[in-house]
Amino acid sequence: MSYLSTVDFTEDRAFVDRFQRTMRGDLELSWMDAPRERVACRPQNERRGLTFRDLDVGSYGFTDMPELIRENRSFAPRGAAMPEGLPDLQAEVNRKSEVWAYNIEGYYEEAMTRQWNATTDIPWGELQSVDLPEDIGKAYAQLLTFLTEVEMIATDVPAKWMGRLNADFFEVKNFIATQAMDEARHAEIFRKRALSTGWGLMRASAQNEFNLKFLRDADSFAEASLALHLQAEGMVLTLFRFSEYISPTEG
Repeated sequence: MSYLSTVDFTEDRAFVDRFQRTMRGDLELSWMDAPRERVACRPQNERRGLTFRDLDVGSYGFTDMPELIRENRSFAPRGAAMPEGLPDLQAEVNRKSEVWAYNIEGYYEEAMTRQWNATTDIPWGELQSVDLPEDIGKAYAQLLTFLTEVEMIATDVPAKWMGRLNADFFEVKNFIATQAMDEARHAEIFRKRALSTGWGLMRASAQNEFNLKFLRDADSFAEASLALHLQAEGMVLTLFRFSEYISPTEG
């Protein structure tokens, strides 16, 4: 760690003294006396469990968050005490209106409960029951190659912005994490399907990748979200439905 750090802590006398006191068992426990808002959140619906919406209370909640986050520039979770000396995260997105959406906390809970497994939930054994003509098989493999490219950038774009959002946008960042995982699963399934066709992956597309690069290089979260979710995903969803309708098997 000393080799990787940009600061030589051994030159900080206060740090060395504090470390030596800690090693002797002289612990600094002032954090126990920090005045905090005490809460005991309970699930509003026992069957549903404890959700983010149930935690929307006081300083820990999201309803009363200001439009512009000015106080928290660190990794501190919303509602935690923030002593002096916390590092500056240098978050690029600090306005709630840029990232928040109605029911975003509910979208996260839904994403966590509606998961599927590309390894076991696809009837891989049935795929060999239908022999496609060579031209159709190659065309399908090319489509799968295209979709794998698309889904990888659809994974990269939301993941890229997670670290650029203010830490107070806790629910948004968690939802983006589920989105990145969902897109990664799409990339997984298309790669597996391409390599099970008998043809493998076909040719990458320069035109397609320049369009995808535009998504990754977006200057703002709003620009990236608009281009990804409305423009790109709208077209891809059409391809999904088209492929579903013409497919001779469920896989």
